[in-house]
Amino acid sequence: MYFVQQQLHPNSFQALDHKDLCNLFAMFKVHSLFTFSHQTSVVAIATGMVSDLSVNCDQAYDIGNAAANATNGKTFSEVKLKCSYRVKTISGSTQTVKICGQSVVVNSTLLFSRITCV
Repeated sequence: MYFVQQQLHPNSFQALDHKDLCNLFAMFKVHSLFTFSHQTSVVAIATGMVSDLSVNCDQAYDIGNAAANATNGKTFSEVKLKCSYRVKTISGSTQTVKICGQSVVVNSTLLFSRITCV
């Protein structure tokens, strides 16, 4: 048997890698991992749990900036933070599901661990 090694120019690999990277970015622009066209609420990637409209953890940076700007130029005794500056997470909100028309509180961590242990 006789094998001939083909000499490829290193720039051709770089061009192919760049083309693949551009295709990947174009796909992410069209199909975002974090936004859904039919939902305006936050979705936990790890569990798939969909939040209600009170969850605002995706806006934590903006809420923190607003709270910091409200305290600028004030002494410690003058600082009063409003409840609107509180960041609410998915795990902090009540998790209820409707079963036969009745709302039932569900501990998602316990439910997930029981499903995975079976």
